[in-house]
Amino acid sequence: MGMTMAEKILASHSGRTSVSPGEYVTAETDVMMGNDITFPAACRNLTDIGLTRFADADKVVVCIDHRIPAMTAADAESHKVIRDYVASSGSSISMMPASVSSTPCCRKKATRFRGN
Repeated sequence: MGMTMAEKILASHSGRTSVSPGEYVTAETDVMMGNDITFPAACRNLTDIGLTRFADADKVVVCIDHRIPAMTAADAESHKVIRDYVASSGSSISMMPASVSSTPCCRKKATRFRGN
């Protein structure tokens, strides 16, 4: 039986001809996406371990798309944490109105801003 689409992608991005379920694979990523719900905690964790820049900031995009506009002070603070980290790390940020999918954000990063 042939590989699934996910297996083909993992094989391709790990420089292998095939992968199988249950294997650990180290693969190059095309893009890493964060969002306004999980990325603020990631920013704090990354800062705590001293990671202030990504190896390839062009492969990192953060989408503020769940809590926009901010409905609470805590949401606004989370957005500020994200904007500050993105500005200092050189990655990209997309801000989209609620109900717009994050998928376009990762496809071509069409709505993209550097820093603030």
